[in-house]
Amino acid sequence: MASDISDATTVAGRGDTLRLAIYRMSLPLSEPYRLPFADLASFETLFVRLVGGDRIGLGEVTPLPGYSDESIATATAALRRAAVALGDGIAAAQVVAALSADAPFAASGLACAMETWREGMTEAFESPIEKAVPLVALCPGKDSRTAAQAARRLTADGYRVLKLKVAGARATVADDVARVRAVAAVVPTDRRLRLDANQCLDQTRARQLVDGLVDLPITLLEQPFPPEQWQATADFVAASPIPVMLDESICDAEDIDRASAIGVRFVKLKLCKHAGVAA
Repeated sequence: MASDISDATTVAGRGDTLRLAIYRMSLPLSEPYRLPFADLASFETLFVRLVGGDRIGLGEVTPLPGYSDESIATATAALRRAAVALGDGIAAAQVVAALSADAPFAASGLACAMETWREGMTEAFESPIEKAVPLVALCPGKDSRTAAQAARRLTADGYRVLKLKVAGARATVADDVARVRAVAAVVPTDRRLRLDANQCLDQTRARQLVDGLVDLPITLLEQPFPPEQWQATADFVAASPIPVMLDESICDAEDIDRASAIGVRFVKLKLCKHAGVAA
Protein backbone atom coordinates (compact mmCIF):
# COMPACT_ATOMS: atom_id res chain seq x y z
CA MET A 1 0.00 0.00 0.00
CA ALA A 2 1.32 3.45 -0.86
CA SER A 3 -0.16 6.78 0.13
CA ASP A 4 1.00 10.40 -0.09
CA ILE A 5 0.16 11.85 3.32
CA SER A 6 1.62 15.36 3.15
CA ASP A 7 1.46 18.33 0.83
CA ALA A 8 3.64 20.68 2.91
CA THR A 9 6.29 22.75 1.20
CA THR A 10 9.24 24.72 2.45
CA VAL A 11 12.06 26.82 1.06
CA ALA A 12 15.53 25.31 1.53
CA GLY A 13 18.76 27.27 1.75
CA ARG A 14 19.38 26.93 -1.98
CA GLY A 15 16.13 28.70 -2.69
CA ASP A 16 14.44 25.54 -3.98
CA THR A 17 10.89 24.75 -2.95
CA LEU A 18 10.69 21.26 -1.45
CA ARG A 19 7.66 19.01 -1.35
CA LEU A 20 7.63 16.26 1.26
CA ALA A 21 5.69 13.07 0.54
CA ILE A 22 5.46 9.92 2.64
CA TYR A 23 4.58 6.48 1.33
CA ARG A 24 3.79 3.33 3.29
CA MET A 25 4.77 -0.14 2.12
CA SER A 26 4.29 -3.58 3.64
CA LEU A 27 7.03 -6.06 2.70
CA PRO A 28 6.07 -9.70 3.45
CA LEU A 29 9.01 -11.88 4.49
CA SER A 30 9.60 -15.36 3.11
CA GLU A 31 10.17 -16.53 6.68
CA PRO A 32 9.70 -14.71 10.00
CA TYR A 33 12.41 -12.36 11.23
CA ARG A 34 12.83 -13.49 14.81
CA LEU A 35 13.70 -10.88 17.42
CA PRO A 36 13.70 -11.52 21.17
CA PHE A 37 10.85 -9.01 21.34
CA ALA A 38 8.68 -10.37 18.50
CA ASP A 39 8.53 -12.53 15.39
CA LEU A 40 7.94 -10.32 12.35
CA ALA A 41 6.08 -11.70 9.33
CA SER A 42 6.61 -8.48 7.38
CA PHE A 43 8.44 -5.16 7.50
CA GLU A 44 6.15 -2.14 7.71
CA THR A 45 8.04 0.76 6.15
CA LEU A 46 7.58 4.44 5.42
CA PHE A 47 9.53 6.02 2.57
CA VAL A 48 10.16 9.75 2.81
CA ARG A 49 10.56 11.59 -0.50
CA LEU A 50 11.66 15.18 -0.95
CA VAL A 51 11.24 16.77 -4.35
CA GLY A 52 12.67 20.18 -5.19
CA GLY A 53 13.91 21.57 -8.47
CA ASP A 54 15.39 18.71 -10.46
CA ARG A 55 16.43 16.73 -7.36
CA ILE A 56 14.81 13.96 -5.35
CA GLY A 57 15.86 12.77 -1.89
CA LEU A 58 14.80 9.52 -0.25
CA GLY A 59 14.77 8.21 3.31
CA GLU A 60 13.40 5.09 5.00
CA VAL A 61 11.62 4.57 8.31
CA THR A 62 11.12 0.97 9.49
CA PRO A 63 10.17 0.91 13.19
CA LEU A 64 11.03 -2.36 14.94
CA PRO A 65 9.76 -3.54 18.32
CA GLY A 66 12.32 -3.26 21.09
CA TYR A 67 14.43 -0.56 19.42
CA SER A 68 12.21 2.41 20.22
CA ASP A 69 8.61 3.15 21.14
CA GLU A 70 7.80 4.09 17.55
CA SER A 71 5.24 2.42 15.32
CA ILE A 72 4.08 3.12 11.80
CA ALA A 73 1.28 5.24 13.25
CA THR A 74 3.51 7.32 15.53
CA ALA A 75 6.20 7.71 12.86
CA THR A 76 3.56 8.88 10.38
CA ALA A 77 2.28 11.40 12.91
CA ALA A 78 5.83 12.63 13.58
CA LEU A 79 6.49 13.11 9.88
CA ARG A 80 3.20 14.97 9.49
CA ARG A 81 4.37 17.38 12.19
CA ALA A 82 7.71 17.69 10.43
CA ALA A 83 5.98 18.51 7.16
CA VAL A 84 3.99 21.29 8.86
CA ALA A 85 7.16 22.67 10.48
CA LEU A 86 9.00 22.66 7.17
CA GLY A 87 6.03 24.37 5.58
CA ASP A 88 6.24 27.07 8.26
CA GLY A 89 9.82 27.76 7.24
CA ILE A 90 11.62 26.08 10.15
CA ALA A 91 15.10 24.90 9.12
CA ALA A 92 15.36 21.20 8.30
CA ALA A 93 18.16 20.69 10.84
CA GLN A 94 15.93 22.08 13.60
CA VAL A 95 13.06 19.86 12.53
CA VAL A 96 15.24 16.75 12.57
CA ALA A 97 16.68 17.66 15.98
CA ALA A 98 13.20 18.13 17.41
CA LEU A 99 12.13 14.71 16.14
CA SER A 100 15.22 12.88 17.37
CA ALA A 101 14.31 12.72 21.07
CA ASP A 102 10.94 10.98 20.71
CA ALA A 103 10.94 9.69 17.13
CA PRO A 104 14.52 8.69 16.19
CA PHE A 105 13.48 6.41 13.32
CA ALA A 106 11.38 9.17 11.75
CA ALA A 107 14.14 11.74 12.35
CA SER A 108 16.72 9.55 10.64
CA GLY A 109 14.48 8.93 7.62
CA LEU A 110 13.86 12.65 7.19
CA ALA A 111 17.57 13.46 7.63
CA CYS A 112 18.53 10.87 5.01
CA ALA A 113 15.98 12.34 2.60
CA MET A 114 17.52 15.78 3.12
CA GLU A 115 21.06 14.47 2.64
CA THR A 116 20.28 12.55 -0.53
CA TRP A 117 18.31 15.51 -1.91
CA ARG A 118 21.39 17.70 -1.46
CA GLU A 119 23.65 15.08 -3.09
CA GLY A 120 21.30 14.16 -5.91
CA MET A 121 20.15 10.67 -6.83
CA THR A 122 23.18 9.87 -8.98
CA GLU A 123 25.69 10.67 -6.24
CA ALA A 124 23.62 9.17 -3.44
CA PHE A 125 22.42 5.95 -5.02
CA GLU A 126 24.22 5.30 -8.30
CA SER A 127 27.88 6.00 -7.52
CA PRO A 128 30.09 3.02 -8.40
CA ILE A 129 31.40 0.89 -5.53
CA GLU A 130 35.15 0.63 -5.92
CA LYS A 131 35.59 -2.71 -4.17
CA ALA A 132 33.55 -5.64 -2.97
CA VAL A 133 31.58 -5.17 0.24
CA PRO A 134 31.38 -8.36 2.33
CA LEU A 135 27.96 -9.13 3.76
CA VAL A 136 26.93 -10.97 6.90
CA ALA A 137 24.05 -13.44 6.49
CA LEU A 138 21.43 -13.81 9.21
CA CYS A 139 21.18 -17.55 9.84
CA PRO A 140 17.59 -18.36 10.81
CA GLY A 141 16.23 -21.53 12.34
CA LYS A 142 14.50 -22.01 15.65
CA ASP A 143 16.24 -25.30 16.45
CA SER A 144 19.47 -27.12 15.68
CA ARG A 145 18.14 -28.92 12.61
CA THR A 146 16.61 -25.92 10.82
CA ALA A 147 19.55 -23.68 11.73
CA ALA A 148 22.03 -26.20 10.30
CA GLN A 149 19.97 -26.44 7.12
CA ALA A 150 20.02 -22.65 6.75
CA ALA A 151 23.77 -22.54 7.40
CA ARG A 152 24.45 -25.07 4.64
CA ARG A 153 22.37 -23.02 2.20
CA LEU A 154 24.00 -19.71 3.11
CA THR A 155 27.57 -20.98 2.93
CA ALA A 156 26.79 -22.60 -0.42
CA ASP A 157 25.64 -19.15 -1.56
CA GLY A 158 29.09 -17.78 -0.68
CA TYR A 159 28.55 -16.12 2.69
CA ARG A 160 31.65 -16.29 4.89
CA VAL A 161 30.15 -14.89 8.10
CA LEU A 162 26.86 -16.04 9.61
CA LYS A 163 24.96 -14.25 12.37
CA LEU A 164 22.71 -16.09 14.81
CA LYS A 165 20.22 -14.60 17.25
CA VAL A 166 20.50 -15.90 20.82
CA ALA A 167 18.63 -15.32 24.10
CA GLY A 168 15.16 -15.53 22.60
CA ALA A 169 12.17 -15.59 24.92
CA ARG A 170 11.52 -19.29 24.29
CA ALA A 171 15.14 -20.49 24.29
CA THR A 172 17.39 -21.58 27.15
CA VAL A 173 21.16 -21.18 27.13
CA ALA A 174 21.41 -24.90 26.46
CA ASP A 175 19.12 -24.49 23.43
CA ASP A 176 21.30 -21.68 22.08
CA VAL A 177 24.53 -23.61 22.64
CA ALA A 178 23.13 -26.66 20.85
CA ARG A 179 21.89 -24.59 17.91
CA VAL A 180 25.16 -22.66 17.47
CA ARG A 181 27.16 -25.89 17.72
CA ALA A 182 24.97 -27.51 15.10
CA VAL A 183 25.70 -24.62 12.72
CA ALA A 184 29.43 -24.69 13.45
CA ALA A 185 29.49 -28.42 12.69
CA VAL A 186 28.20 -28.02 9.12
CA VAL A 187 30.00 -24.88 7.88
CA PRO A 188 33.50 -24.92 6.34
CA THR A 189 36.36 -24.30 8.76
CA ASP A 190 37.17 -20.89 7.23
CA ARG A 191 33.68 -19.52 7.99
CA ARG A 192 32.99 -17.38 11.06
CA LEU A 193 29.97 -16.93 13.32
CA ARG A 194 28.55 -13.91 15.12
CA LEU A 195 25.98 -13.95 17.91
CA ASP A 196 23.40 -11.25 18.67
CA ALA A 197 21.63 -11.22 22.04
CA ASN A 198 19.59 -8.06 21.37
CA GLN A 199 19.98 -6.85 24.99
CA CYS A 200 18.34 -9.98 26.44
CA LEU A 201 21.07 -11.66 28.53
CA ASP A 202 22.05 -11.27 32.16
CA GLN A 203 25.51 -11.90 33.61
CA THR A 204 24.85 -15.54 34.50
CA ARG A 205 23.36 -16.52 31.16
CA ALA A 206 25.97 -14.56 29.20
CA ARG A 207 28.84 -16.36 30.94
CA GLN A 208 27.15 -19.74 30.52
CA LEU A 209 26.73 -19.01 26.82
CA VAL A 210 30.35 -18.11 26.13
CA ASP A 211 31.60 -20.97 28.30
CA GLY A 212 29.60 -23.37 26.14
CA LEU A 213 30.91 -21.95 22.87
CA VAL A 214 34.46 -20.78 23.59
CA ASP A 215 36.07 -23.37 21.30
CA LEU A 216 34.05 -22.34 18.23
CA PRO A 217 35.00 -19.76 15.52
CA ILE A 218 32.86 -16.97 17.01
CA THR A 219 34.14 -13.48 16.27
CA LEU A 220 31.84 -11.50 18.58
CA LEU A 221 28.76 -11.36 20.80
CA GLU A 222 26.55 -8.38 20.02
CA GLN A 223 24.80 -6.29 22.70
CA PRO A 224 24.44 -8.85 25.49
CA PHE A 225 22.81 -6.43 27.98
CA PRO A 226 20.36 -3.50 27.85
CA PRO A 227 21.95 -0.23 26.67
CA GLU A 228 22.13 1.43 30.07
CA GLN A 229 23.97 -1.47 31.73
CA TRP A 230 27.49 -0.18 31.16
CA GLN A 231 28.95 -1.67 34.34
CA ALA A 232 27.55 -5.11 33.55
CA THR A 233 29.06 -4.82 30.08
CA ALA A 234 32.43 -3.79 31.51
CA ASP A 235 32.45 -6.72 33.94
CA PHE A 236 31.53 -9.16 31.20
CA VAL A 237 34.07 -7.81 28.70
CA ALA A 238 36.83 -8.19 31.29
CA ALA A 239 36.08 -11.91 31.69
CA SER A 240 34.76 -13.02 28.30
CA PRO A 241 36.98 -14.86 25.80
CA ILE A 242 34.55 -13.79 23.04
CA PRO A 243 34.79 -10.09 22.03
CA VAL A 244 31.75 -7.85 22.45
CA MET A 245 30.06 -5.54 19.95
CA LEU A 246 27.68 -2.77 21.06
CA ASP A 247 24.97 -1.22 18.89
CA GLU A 248 21.89 -0.28 20.91
CA SER A 249 24.25 1.38 23.44
CA ILE A 250 25.86 3.59 20.77
CA CYS A 251 24.05 6.88 20.19
CA ASP A 252 26.91 9.39 19.85
CA ALA A 253 30.70 9.78 19.80
CA GLU A 254 30.84 9.81 23.62
CA ASP A 255 29.32 6.33 23.68
CA ILE A 256 32.01 5.09 21.30
CA ASP A 257 34.70 6.48 23.62
CA ARG A 258 33.01 4.90 26.62
CA ALA A 259 32.79 1.53 24.88
CA SER A 260 36.46 1.68 23.97
CA ALA A 261 37.43 2.59 27.53
CA ILE A 262 35.84 -0.59 28.93
CA GLY A 263 37.43 -2.84 26.34
CA VAL A 264 34.62 -3.28 23.81
CA ARG A 265 36.22 -4.32 20.52
CA PHE A 266 33.49 -3.40 18.05
CA VAL A 267 30.62 -0.94 17.66
CA LYS A 268 27.87 -0.84 15.07
CA LEU A 269 26.25 2.42 13.96
CA LYS A 270 22.55 2.30 13.12
CA LEU A 271 20.81 4.99 11.11
CA CYS A 272 17.81 4.76 13.44
CA LYS A 273 20.03 6.03 16.29
CA HIS A 274 21.83 8.71 14.29
CA ALA A 275 20.06 11.46 12.43
CA GLY A 276 21.30 10.68 8.95
CA VAL A 277 24.47 9.33 7.38
CA ALA A 278 26.52 12.42 8.25
CA ALA A 279 25.67 12.08 11.96
